[in-house]
Amino acid sequence: MKAGSNLGVDRIYIRKGGEDYSSITFNLHKGGVIVVKGNEVKAQGRFWAKLGDVNKMKVRIDTQTLSEN
Repeated sequence: MKAGSNLGVDRIYIRKGGEDYSSITFNLHKGGVIVVKGNEVKAQGRFWAKLGDVNKMKVRIDTQTLSEN
């Protein structure tokens, strides 16, 4: 994903005793840009990743978009 793409968390699924099934579902919002085989493509939609892989992600968070709740 290119910098500036808006990514939200849709669902967190944690299965006790079944770490292989634990995952997070994300929403890539309209206007997001991904790189596929060196080509930039505008994209939007939902996708999921295993929790173990998500824990290795390097991200920057825009703290101005965080909710007070």
